[in-house]
This record gives sequence, C-alpha cells and structure tokens, in this order.
Amino acid sequence: MTKTLRYLVAASLALAATNVLATVEFVKKTFVASNKLHLPYRAAEKADPNGGKVPVVVFLHGYGQCGTDNSFSINEISNVKTYLDNTVGNCGYKLLVPQCPNDVKWAEFSMTSSTCTYQEKPSSALVAVFDLIESCIATSDADPDRIYVTGLSMGGHGTWDAICRRPDFVAAAMPCCGGGDAACAADIVHVPIWAAHNANDPTIPCSQTENIVTALQALGSDVIFDKFASNDHNAWDKFYSTSDDVTPSAPNRRFVWLFSQNRATNNHQKYPRITEITATPSGSSATISLAGLVLGTDANAVPATKYSITYKLDGAANAVTALSNQTAEDNSFSLTDLADGNHTCEVTMTTDKGRTKTKSVVFYVNASAASDAWTSAQMDAAGNSFSKEGTLLYAYSSNGGTVNGIRFERDVNLQGSSLKVAFEPNIDSFTGDFMNDGASGDFGVMLSNGWYWNDDGTKVRTFKLTLSGLEGGKSYLVQFLSHNFWNNNTTVSANGCSPVHIHGDNEAGGKYGALITGTFTAMGD
Repeated sequence: MTKTLRYLVAASLALAATNVLATVEFVKKTFVASNKLHLPYRAAEKADPNGGKVPVVVFLHGYGQCGTDNSFSINEISNVKTYLDNTVGNCGYKLLVPQCPNDVKWAEFSMTSSTCTYQEKPSSALVAVFDLIESCIATSDADPDRIYVTGLSMGGHGTWDAICRRPDFVAAAMPCCGGGDAACAADIVHVPIWAAHNANDPTIPCSQTENIVTALQALGSDVIFDKFASNDHNAWDKFYSTSDDVTPSAPNRRFVWLFSQNRATNNHQKYPRITEITATPSGSSATISLAGLVLGTDANAVPATKYSITYKLDGAANAVTALSNQTAEDNSFSLTDLADGNHTCEVTMTTDKGRTKTKSVVFYVNASAASDAWTSAQMDAAGNSFSKEGTLLYAYSSNGGTVNGIRFERDVNLQGSSLKVAFEPNIDSFTGDFMNDGASGDFGVMLSNGWYWNDDGTKVRTFKLTLSGLEGGKSYLVQFLSHNFWNNNTTVSANGCSPVHIHGDNEAGGKYGALITGTFTAMGD
C-alpha cells in the first residue's frame, strides 16, 4: 500500500539526465472558468516560426497531485516537451498542465471496481479544462484540429471521460492506467486512442481499460492498447519515456503517433455520427431534431452520400422508418399520439455505405398541462403586479435594494425550499441549478445597470436564462422586471410577447417598469 501511494503522489520522480527542458520554460498561471472555478495550470508555449497554428497538448495528473499550489511533478509532460524541442525541431506547440482541486476529480471513478461508469455530468474540474482549451483556441495560435489529451491514473480516467464528453473536440487521446466507461464506446469509435495499463495493476484494475478497449475494437476502432507485464500501478514511466521501449535508440513511438493525428483528416471523418439530438414536445406530439450529421465513409474511404433514419420508441421491438435517402446535415421528424409521461426515442442513422450510428433522447410529454405562455404588462409603481404565491422564480432589477420606492427582494418558496437564482450583474446569460449559482449575496437575479443599454433606440441586447434541476411535469412561473432610471427609449419583450415601453425618469409618468411573466412546464424526470 505504501508503494502504491508513493506512486500516486510522486507520479514517478525518475527522469533521464538528458531530459532537459529546452527553449522555453513552463510558466505558472491561473484560469477562471465559466463555473467560477479557479484552475491553476502551467503552460509552455512556443510559436511556429512560420506563423502557423500549433498543436495543443493537455496533460491531466494523478490524484496525489491535486491541490492549488501549482508545484506538482510534471516529468511526463516534460518528456513530451523534450521530444518536441529536440526531435521535431522548430515546430511550435502549447503544453497545458492544469491542477485539479483537492475536493474534486477529473472524473468520478472507482479504484476497486472491474468496470467504470461515469456520472451524468462532467466534473467541475473537467468543465474548467474544456474552458481553458477553448479560451486557448479563441485567443491564440492554437490549432483546433490538433488538440491532444493525455493523463495518468486519475488523469487517465479524466482523459477517457474528456473524449466521451466531447468526442468531436479532441484529435487524439493517450490515457494511461485509468479506465473508461465502455458504454460510451460507440460515441468515440472515431477518435484515435493509444491507451496503456499494467496487467496486474493493484490500484486501478486493468479490466477498466480492457473493457472499453474491447468494446471499441468490436465496433471497428483502431485503438492501440499497451498491456504491460507489471505488478504495480506505474505504467507511466514506460508510456511517457523519451526513448522508445521497443527501439531505445528511437524517440517514443507514441509521441510520433500522437503528433501525426489531425482531426480534419483522421478517423473523425470515417465513422457516421449524430452530433446532437433533441426532442421538442408540443401537446401529445414531439419533434425529434438531429443536428451535425456526419455520414463517414466505407472501409475503402469512399464517402457516403445518403442516409436513412429509423427509430424505436420506448424500447419497441421493431424499428420504424422516419426518413429515407436524405442528404441534409440537419434533419427532423415528428412523433404523434404520445401518452403523458417520459419517453425514450432511440434513433439510428444508416448510411448508403452500410455503417450505422445510434443515439437516444429522453423527453417528457404532458399534453394536459397548460401551454407555455408569455405576457407583458406595465409595472405599477407599488410593485403589486408581482405574483406572490405558487411555485415562483423571480428576476429582480436590483441587488435587494429599492428602485423608486419598490424593494425587489422576496423569499421564494420553490419545491418546498426557500431558493433563489442569483448571478453577477452585466452578463448575458445564466445556466445552472436553483441554488444561488454565482451569487454574491442573498438576492434574486440582478439585471442591473449595464444589462440593457440603448443609447439611440436601435441597439438590442438579449438575455438567455437556462435552468436545470427542475421537477419534470411541474409547472413554473417566471417573472422579469425591467426598469430604466434614465432612458425613455427602451422597450422589453420575451419569447415573442408584445414589447412594452419602459417609462424612464426622464419622461412624464416615469418610475415605472415592464413586467414580463412566463409560465412553462418542465420536461423530463
């Protein structure tokens, strides 16, 4: 046990004397993600001498290196850097090494189970990693077609989880001694993967990697798997060595393989995919929408040109044909005469080259519930237009303060608890649960100074509210109050209801706002 813990914490301190960081050093930085998580990371960045785009390698460490000090061992990714500096020559690159906080993991996993099952949602740390990569792509010379993820132990689990969450985002992956969820194999069959695990790993069972590799191979994946004959957890010394374990005089063949992968030309184009599937219920019907359809090729790389769509509703034995001989990247079909309750629609796309892709969507039908409706009205000066009963979600115009004599702060009884939604001012959207995501105080949603600004009567600013954690089939009421202290040119609307003029302080009859009220029924469980 002592030996295992030493490996987890130290992550292998052995480093060849020739492994010297060249040209550029790793710099300590901190990234603030969309979920407010402060992610320490180290970066080594080298520009392409010809001004071109550069590959990005993200390394996820093991559990023993969690923390906030940004001072953990990075020997393995340093070996990758040595390969780039000394073998490839003058190519540019970006190496990102984030540090996972102590209270979370890159991915939730069991160290004893022979199988691996991931949670419904990614961990907050993995969300932050995706944000970091996307920020790097948006603000630098990073090549979006050459994003590589690798990691060991807990970072191996995180690597598998990352490609399962975003199978079309990563060009290639190298997970080491951390398993993956075999249930997502069909979603990542097109992703180039080189995995490794020690055969008799006493810390994380090798079967966690073997199971997903076997599932991938059964689907035709080109996954490569190194199963090392070793009785301990440390597979990373060999996996990330600067020299090759088969031909010691040559560079590590895994690095050579990794940097040859390009999302624009590799297996991402080989297999059919349904990037997104959504269900939109309306009464006793539902529209199933498919987006980002990729047809792929046959075994000889001949592109498919048409596809058909079949579906099975709620586990039906026989599939029903919905669409035939289609070519569009986005498509949809309708389901009718649906009973109230939860439904599962399993959709299969079959190309004219005989390859298939299946994806499911779960949705809720409540035909007897009132239809979604949005209305608009002038807000009275006393604030009496606000509803004060029922299941409510309020959006206020001020931080629990007073606007023209109206105090906009009330306790909200939601699903039996006193809950509020809150976030910082001057933002354009909110996505999250009801438990004060992003709040800096015990107030309702702040849509305060700067949220809507319309100097000349022509500018439009929109706000998007996305809520999770709702109770399926339950009706909700949403109210937004917009008020303007100084501008008499502002109108407000929501979801197609009639726009309402906001009376500002600069006009007769001022000190009024516009109240937008919406009712809707939550879908799902």
